[in-house]
Amino acid sequence: MLRICIWLTWAALLGFLVAAPAAAQTWTDDFDRSGPVSRPWEKADGVAIVEGSGFRGSGAVTGDAGDRYGGMWRRSASGKSVELTARIRVSSTTEQSGAVVALSPTTQVAADQYHHVGVTNYDLGVRLIQRSDNNGNYAALQVTYGHPFCGQSLLNYRRGRRDLDTWYDVKLQAWPSDDGTYLASAWYRPSGTHDWTAAVDKWPGNRHVVAYEGFDPAYVAVAVSQGAFIDHVSVKPADPPSPVSLSQPEPVNDYRFTVLSYSWSTPDTKYLHDNVAEMEKTPFDGVAVQVGHPRLPDGSVWSNTDRDNLGWKVFSKHQLYDRRFTRDLIDPAIDDLETTAFHRFRSNYVVMVSHLTDVRTMDWFDDVWWANIAENAKLIATVAREGGCEGILFDPEMYGCAIWGWPKLREDPLYNGRSYDEVTTKVRQRGREFVSAINEAYPDVRILLLHAWDTVMRRAARDREGLNRKDTLHEIDYGLLPAFLDGLLEASDDRTVVIDGVETTYWVNALPDFAAKARGVREDGIKLSDVPDLFRRKVRVGFAIYLDRDQRWDPSSPQRNYWTPGRLALVLGNALAAGDGLVWIYSERPTWLLDLEDKRIPADIPQPAGVKFVPDAYRQALDDGRRRAEALRRQHGHAAEPH
Repeated sequence: MLRICIWLTWAALLGFLVAAPAAAQTWTDDFDRSGPVSRPWEKADGVAIVEGSGFRGSGAVTGDAGDRYGGMWRRSASGKSVELTARIRVSSTTEQSGAVVALSPTTQVAADQYHHVGVTNYDLGVRLIQRSDNNGNYAALQVTYGHPFCGQSLLNYRRGRRDLDTWYDVKLQAWPSDDGTYLASAWYRPSGTHDWTAAVDKWPGNRHVVAYEGFDPAYVAVAVSQGAFIDHVSVKPADPPSPVSLSQPEPVNDYRFTVLSYSWSTPDTKYLHDNVAEMEKTPFDGVAVQVGHPRLPDGSVWSNTDRDNLGWKVFSKHQLYDRRFTRDLIDPAIDDLETTAFHRFRSNYVVMVSHLTDVRTMDWFDDVWWANIAENAKLIATVAREGGCEGILFDPEMYGCAIWGWPKLREDPLYNGRSYDEVTTKVRQRGREFVSAINEAYPDVRILLLHAWDTVMRRAARDREGLNRKDTLHEIDYGLLPAFLDGLLEASDDRTVVIDGVETTYWVNALPDFAAKARGVREDGIKLSDVPDLFRRKVRVGFAIYLDRDQRWDPSSPQRNYWTPGRLALVLGNALAAGDGLVWIYSERPTWLLDLEDKRIPADIPQPAGVKFVPDAYRQALDDGRRRAEALRRQHGHAAEPH
């Protein structure tokens, strides 16, 4: 899975922060200051401009502060909206120069021995710093936002190199919310240009972030090192954000909300059967479940491998001795599910992955292979239907294989002489064959795709001019997926539901962005389809949450995690309310199978290495998230349904 790197604030990382003793100078919301920061700003009483190497004192900013300059001002309108704008630039002639502007509840600014500057915990800030690699020096534009223990190095991660000796406009906005949090946003553009680019998170299209608990932009901070410049600093109340409009949800199933668990430690049917009473203590509505082969005496909880999991072998070409799955391989799994005493888990999904375990390139024109794939998918669907599961969780991620992308397929000799149009037609045919086999075993099935139309739009968004245009699909690595999905839509029975699981919401937390994601699938995803009427009838929108996002998980100190319990409740509520009521929570190191530090999964059961428990506070967060979703739905006029 895609991951985002963690940027610890420079002060926390290097350990040279010095606390400030008192409040800073007061100013009004019509504060405006222009001109470059080429000398220390006027005295800000009690504000610490702290340095590492060559530190020359603490307290107020003075002319003795070396080659780093800055200031901080207290807002007279704390608890209200704010917009901070400025121009920043770093020089090509001074190594490691940097400039930062930030909104913060603290009275501290920091600099390190490399002339970098930053702000402390709980801040919302943008910094421009000089960096270098094998291709030379460049400017990196980064944003950090309200986390008490880790800032987020976001723009540098996704946006690449910026130009040195170039002015950039930056804009920070923050609005207080009724629930006590702040909705925040960060933007940038080359000075002199018109359009702003959102800078708050990893993927194009995200516009906001819910600032971390404790964030209140009571202070404005600016700081520069030698060779960096800030001017045209202006602070004013922010214009109100655009109102959020939630569409009337389309039902995924007979329930208002469905929250699923899917993880590295996803159980197989045997483990689920033997441990369901303990597992149902966690307030999920269902779990993803594996079909084990060979079926082990005590089961398995190891998902992220094709070993012992039939769902990972559906698309294999030579696995299982060059033959299709047969009924005897799935009967034990069906028996497990039929005899499991379910009480809470009413929406379980059997896992299937388009993983090519034994070859690297899909041959869409191999009729024998595709007949095997269809039969294998049919038997996975048989497990789901006869085992009383709600549907199939289908992960079409390529995991290093060439399946859905024409740029990679056309490099293989298999496709010599083949045209893109010819391949697209064949892919759509395979989609029809695939779902026809599934429906033969399971009429009216629900198919939850972790990647679907949103994934394609995300790739297309890298070329802004090509966003959502079907004539660019041949250029992107999931460009054949819409043709396969059209095949699913046109050959499936009338009551089959196809759910876009929108994996990219791993990096989303604000209600406006979830609502925008849902609109994107419904209004822009449909433009990728040649069967729009079927799309409107059958497609639903679900969302994803990545529990150990940024690979941060400390169960003994939940407040150090990206998703604290309170923040998980907030984002779950936003996701449930903005889509069609289904959210799947993905995790790697955390396992919901463990609720105490000293508990262990028996060593003889296959499991991922290094799994960690999930504290009870997160179980409460799932219930709190549902309540938040109910409140949001009522607020937007969507009355509760009877289930």
